[in-house]
Amino acid sequence: MYTALFGVLDAMIQRSIHVVFGFSLIFLLYPSRKNWPRHRFHVVDVILAMIAAAVPLYIVRFYQDLVFQRVS
Repeated sequence: MYTALFGVLDAMIQRSIHVVFGFSLIFLLYPSRKNWPRHRFHVVDVILAMIAAAVPLYIVRFYQDLVFQRVS
């Protein structure tokens, strides 16, 4: 929605944000084990959702450092 209304993000940032929402929703909507109830969140699923959100958000946070990294 942001890029459609306001402006353009770099493709890497836009894809990372998309992956954050996708992975977080997958881990929160579908439990890791079949015998866990789907109407409540399990602690393991919440932890997995936070880890899945942290990895792509690292790319968003340190994008400038990753792009302009000097090779020595």
